[in-house]
Amino acid sequence: MNILTLLLATAVLAHMDIKKVGNFDYFELTLIYPTSVCRAYNAPTRFVAEETTNFCKVPVNTFSWTIHGLWPDRNDGSFPQFCVDKTKRFVLSKLLPIQQELERKWPNLLVLQSVSSLWKHEWEKHGTCAGTVEEVDDELKYFNRSLALYEQFNIFGTLEKQGIIPSEKKLYDWLLLHQSLRSAYGKHVEFHCLQDKETKSWLLADVRLCLTKNFQLMDCKKRPWKWQSSKKSLLTYQPCPADDALQMKTFLSSVPSQ
Repeated sequence: MNILTLLLATAVLAHMDIKKVGNFDYFELTLIYPTSVCRAYNAPTRFVAEETTNFCKVPVNTFSWTIHGLWPDRNDGSFPQFCVDKTKRFVLSKLLPIQQELERKWPNLLVLQSVSSLWKHEWEKHGTCAGTVEEVDDELKYFNRSLALYEQFNIFGTLEKQGIIPSEKKLYDWLLLHQSLRSAYGKHVEFHCLQDKETKSWLLADVRLCLTKNFQLMDCKKRPWKWQSSKKSLLTYQPCPADDALQMKTFLSSVPSQ
């Protein structure tokens, strides 16, 4: 093998390693409001006792806002995923020191799935691609950092201070929510809705904070969005409509505030 061939082979391997780990520009911390998610999921069968595969239920002692994921993202709107090799497979026993906390703050809302199946999915799809950042370069670190960020940004307390609280009757408009989050965090924050299939009302479903690789808040990218018709999928997280009222329903039974 001559020197040129060796150099080319080295360059290709280096590129493969970067792609394998996942090159990205920033993190997106996504926090969900489980009450909205389960109202959207269960609307057609809200009064049916039988629990189907996708039946959604907020577990006892789950906090009012929970973690969906900590996701590496790129500035162009793409994101790395499933950067998994045999050394990065999900191992539940690694999370034993923090498992009880994860069950409260990062639960699986689909009752016929194990709670750890969500953690496995989030780690293997997203966490494995964050390995270039030392603070989250293994499974326990990734989940520990996610929990710390959840506490740091305290979305429940932040919204409460802005007067945005769960209610069966109160409505919020898009501008109020946008300005409240901007005022609280000092950055552009994304938030998404789900539509209640029964009432057709829009439910505040998640808030997404964008973070540098040093875990400092940054403005989320104002990416163009192609609206997805609610006729196709009512369970697609979408930017909340600017011309319609939003709801943040009261907690389901047994759900504590933070």
